[in-house]
This record gives sequence, structure tokens and C-alpha cells, in this order.
Amino acid sequence: MREPDDSFLDACRLEGDLDGDALVQLVFEAIETAGGQADGTPPARRLWRSLLEHDAVPSALFPEPVRAFLEAPLPQPVPAAGALRRGEALFAEHGPEILASLACYSLPAAYAARRGVRVLSQTGFLESHPTRRLVETTQMVVDVMRPGGLDPGGPGVRTARKVRLMHAAIRRLILARSEPAWDAASLGIPINQEDLAGTLVSFAWLPLDALARIGARVARSDRDAWVESWGLVGRLLGVREELIPRDAVAAEALTRTIQARQVQPELPNRDGRELTAALLEMLEAQLPVRALRCGPASLMRLFLPAAVADSLGVPRRPLADRATRAAARLAGAASLLLGATRLERRFFRAFNLLFIEAMLRLERGGKRPGFDLPLSLRGRWQTSG
Repeated sequence: MREPDDSFLDACRLEGDLDGDALVQLVFEAIETAGGQADGTPPARRLWRSLLEHDAVPSALFPEPVRAFLEAPLPQPVPAAGALRRGEALFAEHGPEILASLACYSLPAAYAARRGVRVLSQTGFLESHPTRRLVETTQMVVDVMRPGGLDPGGPGVRTARKVRLMHAAIRRLILARSEPAWDAASLGIPINQEDLAGTLVSFAWLPLDALARIGARVARSDRDAWVESWGLVGRLLGVREELIPRDAVAAEALTRTIQARQVQPELPNRDGRELTAALLEMLEAQLPVRALRCGPASLMRLFLPAAVADSLGVPRRPLADRATRAAARLAGAASLLLGATRLERRFFRAFNLLFIEAMLRLERGGKRPGFDLPLSLRGRWQTSG
């Protein structure tokens, strides 16, 4: 990974994913050649619907080059097997906290990026279907980090390649739309390389940062292994090699660079506020214990800088916010003094397991099955802490 500067990242905003875009172009041409369906749905919309409604990409729709892409070997360089196993072990140890940080840190941090969030707003998908989006994003993390998820043919490999096709389909649909027209001059290409890199580090770095903020001690080698594992996901998603961090230090540096360019809390961010409000409403509705419904907002306040949380409209709940910060400080002190994470589990795992259980209860609609969590992980998380 090169050290990114403004000129390089500015150029990255004008670059999408040539290979992914070419594959989706083949799909569109194949569907056009096959003719329209009886319901009159445009071919591009049929592809979008198909990608959303099926966990396994329906390969019968696709020409041979696309099927070959879905079945291709892993992109190089592939992390050593030991690094992948350490990444999986980190997820097995801290999965509930990582998944909660996805909802309460990674997603709102993405909403704070004023230019990148415009794609999410224009699709209308996250605001109108926040539950579906959160479950599917959470499912991607589980698919990637479950045992064997990133091995050849693993569920994480299939999921990442499906997401790459979805990105290319969204990019094409937005650029083809006349109303509202996409302002490429100020926003760059939809789902451009800088935004893809920002999304990558929201999975590769922010969960590690969240673990540190709640007092969990993670060895440097395990942090680097986590980042290496997500580097492979970045290659599967079509991220430029120059934008893939090699270790946790590089991942943090790239995160800070992109945030400095994209997050401007002093400026209005209506899209980010609307998406955050929809996310919080959904999270609070899923928690069965009323007293814990302030938890998602308080965790956002713990993880995000205060100015960013304010700009996103995250509500202030002084008692809950102070209790969350105090619990994190106590867990951190215990971790330093005792070399353990028992208090972190005690204070946070009960809430995080409620979050996981809510995901298990949710249905995504259409032809998709519910949230899929391996029994081995579910059992370990429910008996630990």
C-alpha cells in the first residue's frame, strides 16, 4: 500500500471498478438479448432485484465470463493460512462486540462521510430498509470471518464477489439516471476507489478501535492478522492494491486520512442524519428490554467524536452516556491491571448478545433466508463472558 496523498485520492474518486463494471455490462447485455419479462421490469432493475433477493447469485442469468469470475481462484496476494486462522480466532473471541461496533460505529462513521454517503441516500435503500441492510452487512462479516470463510470457495469469498457485482450494478444505475442526475464533478464516480477503501477500513480498522475503547486487549499480531484478512476481502471487492493496508498501523493511518478528507462535521449532512436516524430507530426497536434502548446511541457517542455524533443527530442521553463511558474506563483499567477481558464481557456482552439475538429473529423478506450464524460461534458466544 502506498502512502495516500490528496492528489492520489482525488484521482481515486474518479475511478470505479473496471473489471466489475465490465462484468455487469455483460450481464445487462445478456438480459437485454434474452428480452424483457412479462411484468415489464427493466433488465437493470431485474438484475438488482435478483442480487438483493438471493444469497446465492443465480448464475443461470449470467454469461460464461461472469460465472468464471464467481468461481475464480483467490486474488493475489493471499494471506498466509495462519493469518486467516488468527483473524477467525479474534472474531470467535470478540464477535458480539465486533458486530455491535458494526452497527454503532462502522455504519454511522460511513454516514459521516459527506460525499460517500450520497450514494447510499440516492439508492434510498438504507433509509427505507435499514433492517435489511444491517442484517446483510452483518451477514457479510459473519461469512468472511467464520471458520474457513476466506478459504477457496468459502462463504466469505462468494459473498464478497456478490457485493462487488452489486456495487457495479448500483454504479451503473446511478450514472444512467437522469433524475436526480449524479454530480460526478464534485462527488466523483459512485462507489469510487476512495469510498471503497473507506468502506474497507470501516471493517478492517474501526472494529479494532472499538475493542480498544471498551477495554479489550488484542495482541498486535492478531490485529495485523485481522487487517490482512480484510485485505483479501478488499481484493475480492475490487479495491486497488495501493489502497489495501498491510497491517493495523497502516489501516489506522488510511482511516484517519480518509476521514480528514470526507468528514466535515461543521457542514450540513442531511443524508447522514436521515440514515443515522433510521438506523437508531431500527436498533432501538429490536432491543426487547426498554432500559437498554438507549444503548445504541450511547455506544455511538462512545465510539464517534462528539462533533461527528452531533452532526449525525445522535441523541444525547447524559445518564446512559456517562454509564457507558464509565463501564469502558473500568473495563480498560481491569484489562491493564489483570491482563484479562472479563469485565469487558460482563459490561458489554449482555447487550451485544441481545443485538445478535435480534439479528437472528429478523427476516429479510423476499427469497432470502434469515440471518445465518454458525452454531459453533453462537454456542461459544452464549457460554463466554
